[in-house]
Amino acid sequence: MVEPTHDDYVRLFEPLAAMQARHGELSRVGPASRSQAAIDSRSKVGQMAWHLSLPAAAIGVDHLVAWANLRVRAGSQPPFSHFTLIRAAIEGCAVARWLCDPAVTAAVRVQRAAGVQLEDYEQRLRFENRTGSGLVKPTGSGRTAAQRLAGLKKLLASHKVTALQMPPTTVLFGRYAPFDDRPIGGEGLYRLMAGVIHSKVWSLQAVTDLSDMVDLGEGSRPMKVEANAEFAFVATLIAMRIALDALADIERYAAPPKSSS
Repeated sequence: MVEPTHDDYVRLFEPLAAMQARHGELSRVGPASRSQAAIDSRSKVGQMAWHLSLPAAAIGVDHLVAWANLRVRAGSQPPFSHFTLIRAAIEGCAVARWLCDPAVTAAVRVQRAAGVQLEDYEQRLRFENRTGSGLVKPTGSGRTAAQRLAGLKKLLASHKVTALQMPPTTVLFGRYAPFDDRPIGGEGLYRLMAGVIHSKVWSLQAVTDLSDMVDLGEGSRPMKVEANAEFAFVATLIAMRIALDALADIERYAAPPKSSS
């Protein structure tokens, strides 16, 4: 593949505006009557899959919009920092797909959402414990993380729901973001981008075009430290694909049943 052009990215990002509009409409209107999401949401514990999957998809799409603005509108492709946006886009949409997966039962969706919500409150509790007395005390209907966590556990126990822990991000990438037919797969794609974000030298070298190395003699081999443009484009293509899939899953979850006639 030749180095992607500005027009290649314009075409790739073309569906983004419609994707934003679709997500905004889903957020505004909510699930249709008699949809699986509406049926699940009849109970407080069943509402979690909808209330967690929609923000997760929003995070994914939002990062894609930021990357599109940088690459297309500003005409800039940084050496490495765009992988932060691409990875966050894939991760948010992968979480959304896992939460509202149409291939699983309503009971499993509730268990998955319970696991995500428990982990969310546990992370919030660690933050509040770290902040200590400097944290503003909740007023009115506000609650601390400890109170929210205790309330959720009580709710799950009353409905006899056993929470399912969300798989590691590497597993989510392997399941929802296959790296075409390349041997490293989705897990390898995640590890490459995560390595770049965490400044791991092996990863920086892995995504850098080594053909740009120049031998100046006497052991001096400066290297153009910049991510391969083709890899960045393919990763963006995967991010767009999973975002479209996540929105399709959410729409299916929120749609009324098809008429048998």
